[in-house]
Amino acid sequence: MKNFQIEKYIDDGEIIRKTIHQIKKDLSFFGLNFIIAIDDLNVNHIKNQLAVIVKDLLVKDSEKLFSLLYRIDIPEEKLKNIPAEISYEKFISQLILERELLKVIIRKNI
Repeated sequence: MKNFQIEKYIDDGEIIRKTIHQIKKDLSFFGLNFIIAIDDLNVNHIKNQLAVIVKDLLVKDSEKLFSLLYRIDIPEEKLKNIPAEISYEKFISQLILERELLKVIIRKNI
């Protein structure tokens, strides 16, 4: 995920739809519902919806959150470098979106 730039892909509807599907799939493994229309391709809206789920998990079940992050393959050291100007849940939601997007792009290019 080093130097991965999400901006290159935010206008690619196919990539964003597949990313939404991947997010839904990974969250459903933990019994979590990611409620967003498959045609809602607004990346900021996706991040905001993820942030709601992350915030809820931080409060109610942080162990499940860290298991989810492990499944998605977000390295623990990434969680230690949170910029001061962003909330923890928004930062984590950004990491989730970037990683899921990267999975989709890698599969597409294989």
